[in-house]
Amino acid sequence: MKLIRIISALFLIGFFFVGFILGQGNSKDKKSVEVKANLLIVGANNRKVDDVKIEDLKIFEDGIEQKIISFTKKAPILNLGIASDNSGSLRPQLKDIIGISQFLTANITEKDEAFLTRFVGMDNVSLLQDWTSDKALLNEAIDQMFIEAGPSVVVDGIYLSVDKILERAGEKDSKRFAIVLISDCEERDSYYSKKKLFEKLQGSGIQIFVIALTKDLKKSIKNKSESFAHELALLTGGTVYFPTTEENRKKPIDENLKMLVYELRAQYEIDYISTNQKRDGLARKLTVQVADSEKGEKRQAFIRESFVVPKD
Repeated sequence: MKLIRIISALFLIGFFFVGFILGQGNSKDKKSVEVKANLLIVGANNRKVDDVKIEDLKIFEDGIEQKIISFTKKAPILNLGIASDNSGSLRPQLKDIIGISQFLTANITEKDEAFLTRFVGMDNVSLLQDWTSDKALLNEAIDQMFIEAGPSVVVDGIYLSVDKILERAGEKDSKRFAIVLISDCEERDSYYSKKKLFEKLQGSGIQIFVIALTKDLKKSIKNKSESFAHELALLTGGTVYFPTTEENRKKPIDENLKMLVYELRAQYEIDYISTNQKRDGLARKLTVQVADSEKGEKRQAFIRESFVVPKD
């Protein structure tokens, strides 16, 4: 009887040990909170500085220094996709969509190229203007945007824009690719799943910046939509902007989206694994310090003010 008890005890110990090991393995399998951010660095007379080294930088999240795992220089020429949601829920904000699209067009250079798509329902995603650096053509396309009834297909709108960029990625030397999504981010009826979209984006180098027009959504839907927007930004190194909140509506578009232009023009990308691995949906503040140059020149770094790690 005593022997049976000993064997039973050993079995239980072994069971809990295996469970512990498996639990440890599962915790490792859970993806770490990796943060990617664009970094614009200027010296005297706001001149861009292109000789910054990783050892010149310190980055802080909520005041806590983080270990930089990657610091890369970005390609100079921007390839930009503008994906505009024209579904019925955004009817009151069409003027904002047009104004934001025009602002983005105004800020591309003659060397950059952009395309413009609009999306409504599953069978209603269209290319209004193919790749061009001609601002007049882009603005003509923007004037063609109008609101239609239909279940919003945010994922499809992004997915097809990513496809278009990936086609170009194999043809162009410049590898700076970005999409600006203008939407309330209320996903309803896409053919592609979020999982498929995230798999496609993983390792693509395409950054997604979201202009989140969520002010008119009901609270439960708004929370879900904004979480999706933050998830996209965290995965790709983009940022979510809210230019139509009550506070931001008092400011002109160029002031609300000034940091977006800085990000699109940033010379560097900086990456780190956060010391805060909680997925709590709370905003985290980002700050950067950059050392003076070897010649003693003062340098200033611009990085987005904050980001959110959405809840699981």
